[in-house]
Amino acid sequence: MAAECTTATVWYLRVASGSQRKRESSLRIQRQAILHYARIHGAEIRRIYCDCDSACDHSMQDELRDALQALRGGLAKLLIVESLERLSGGIDRRLQLVLQTFTMDAGPALVCVRERIDSRSPGGRIALQRFDVMASWETGSGNAGG
Repeated sequence: MAAECTTATVWYLRVASGSQRKRESSLRIQRQAILHYARIHGAEIRRIYCDCDSACDHSMQDELRDALQALRGGLAKLLIVESLERLSGGIDRRLQLVLQTFTMDAGPALVCVRERIDSRSPGGRIALQRFDVMASWETGSGNAGG
């Protein structure tokens, strides 16, 4: 992930169930990872979006929808998440979201700090497509050669 010249970004954080202490700890870890990335790469933070208690019910991910709308509306060009799994609790929904939103050359970009994926690079787009292949195998829609 090469250094950038002040890219406007939005962040997305998500915590699910657990005690208040665990949720606060998770948010702190996510913020620290994203802030570290932002400092190194000169990313300008425009807004931070956070959903709580939405692991099983993706209809409750209002902040994720708002973050995606901010990208579409031009507030920022880059969404940064601590991990790809933070986008949604379910792998099918997560991959559908990623493939529809972040794999186009001219569209908004996604950075997943933990996985070191940056959809602005060819390698990052290939990595996201690999996740799609893995998900199809995991969900039983993959073809095992016969």
